[in-house]
Amino acid sequence: MTITLYKAAEEFAAVLDQIDPETGELPAEYNTVRELVARKGAAVAAYIAQREMEADAISERLKEIEKRVKAMRARTAHLRRYTADCMRTAGISEIASEDRILCVRLYPGRDESVEVYDESLLVDHYMRVKIIREPDKVGIKAALKSGREVQGARIVKRDRLVIE
Repeated sequence: MTITLYKAAEEFAAVLDQIDPETGELPAEYNTVRELVARKGAAVAAYIAQREMEADAISERLKEIEKRVKAMRARTAHLRRYTADCMRTAGISEIASEDRILCVRLYPGRDESVEVYDESLLVDHYMRVKIIREPDKVGIKAALKSGREVQGARIVKRDRLVIE
C-alpha cells in the first residue's frame, strides 16, 4: 500500500508526541518518518509545479486560439460588408448557389439601430447610470489596520505555499 503525504504527516505528528519531554530524546523512527514526509512533500510539490506549468501552457494556447477566433470573426464581418456592398452596387438582392443549398439575400434598410456618435451631446434623460455596490477592500483594510472597527469585515491571515 502506498502511503500518502497526509498519512506520513500524521505519522510524523505521532512520532513528535513521543519525544521525551524531560530529556528531549527523539524516538528511533524520527529520522525515517521525517525523511518520508520530506520525500512525499517533494513529490506533491513536483506534481503541483507540473500541473501549474500545464495550466500555463494551456492558457497561452487558449490566448492564441482566441486571437485566431477574433481574426476569423473580423475577416468574416469584412466579407459580409464586402458582399453586401457588391450586391448593393450591382443592384442584386439575392445570390444562390446552383443547387440552391446556399442563398444570400440583401434586405436594404430593413434593420434599425441607434448609433450614438457623440455621447457628450446627450441630455441626462437619455443616459443610464450603473451603480455598482461592492466592498472597498483597500479602504476596509486601511481602516482595520488603523484600529477602527468595521462591522462585517475582518483581516484574515492565510498560509502561503511557495514552490520554487
